[in-house]
Amino acid sequence: MKIGLLYDRLVTMKIYKEKYRKLKRLSFSYFAIGFGCHLLFWTSGSEVSQDGILIEKFFLLPVGYFFYFLGTLVNVANFFRKSDRNRMIIRNG
Repeated sequence: MKIGLLYDRLVTMKIYKEKYRKLKRLSFSYFAIGFGCHLLFWTSGSEVSQDGILIEKFFLLPVGYFFYFLGTLVNVANFFRKSDRNRMIIRNG
């Protein structure tokens, strides 16, 4: 009977590790997209038209910060999910 419980625990740990990796990749992707938006804004430059209007891709800044926020949100949620999982395994173990 103990072998079955140990196997179940190992399978559960493997599933949680896979989910953790996926969320970690998702968070990194959000940060990379945010950095890409800011990099594109910095490299695109800005110019002033003959009318005196500033022309730049300002929308990239808030979009980049939004992706930074999403990455941080996924990291925080993943951290709390991981700590809850550890408490559940210790309690049931």
